[in-house]
Amino acid sequence: MNLVLHSDHYQFDDFCYSPTEGVIVTKDKRIILKARENELLHILIKQHPLPATRDAIQQALWSNSYATDSTINQAIKTLRDDLIDSDRTLIRTIPKTGYILGASPKFVRYQMGAASKQKGAHIQYLPTFIFGLIFGLFFLVIGYQFGAPEVVGITATNNQTHYLLSQTI
Repeated sequence: MNLVLHSDHYQFDDFCYSPTEGVIVTKDKRIILKARENELLHILIKQHPLPATRDAIQQALWSNSYATDSTINQAIKTLRDDLIDSDRTLIRTIPKTGYILGASPKFVRYQMGAASKQKGAHIQYLPTFIFGLIFGLFFLVIGYQFGAPEVVGITATNNQTHYLLSQTI
């Protein structure tokens, strides 16, 4: 199971969250979020340390449709289930206002080299390398066997260049 994020992400509590990948990663699990829960968590992180109001959530997630309080409550419940937040400490309800993230998120910029430092990460490129090597050798041998054509003349007409090649057999 791939527990590495390949994009910029946020760390909070014991979670790593990538809004671009739409996943939450813990030390032993990778949780794929639905689009609404992904956007909802991203709103809570962007608003931190301020609460995200119910109006702001409704506007961001259901701007082209109508969402009732129960619709928003259900989205929060689903996100809490994904985060295994049964005691409601990670996503806190602010009565008559909205919701706030109960942990301080830290932005982490993705570094390409960090993922390749993992044991065996470079092996994923081996098939591509072998294919390229065989493909290159094949055309190198074919090129030597038949020879490359020789340019014997160049003409230019109407902003187009034409090359006259010799045939070698």
